Amino acid sequence: VEVETPKWEGEMLYIAVYQSAESFLEVDQWVQGVTVPVTCPVTRIVFEDVPAIPTAVSGFIDIERDETLTRNIIGLPVEPWGFSNDISILLSRPKFESARFEVDRPETRVRFAMGTALDRSRIRRARAAEQSDLGDEIP
Repeated sequence: VEVETPKWEGEMLYIAVYQSAESFLEVDQWVQGVTVPVTCPVTRIVFEDVPAIPTAVSGFIDIERDETLTRNIIGLPVEPWGFSNDISILLSRPKFESARFEVDRPETRVRFAMGTALDRSRIRRARAAEQSDLGDEIP
């Protein structure tokens, strides 16, 4: 897993791997989970022996240093967060199906960006611009 972490050097990144819709984002229901220090600009984590079934990854950076994802009064994260497939959330929890990807042997690479709600808006705009640029080049 490669997590784009352009800032937050030295803060702790919590990453979890899920393999079912029922367990997705449930505390202690992940297949594998790790906590590692953030390295800029990309934090890399290797998970061993993940079964080759649909999988999703979520993570957050613990700026508050309280080992939990801090949320605002309406429940939205205020600390940097991210999901596989770079899915975003507005007013509800993300769905496993939106974040899922296939694990291919012997190695699967997954990359997504970590950010706050404001960062996520910038990320979405940048990715949309990239896709638009790529589309212009296709004959």
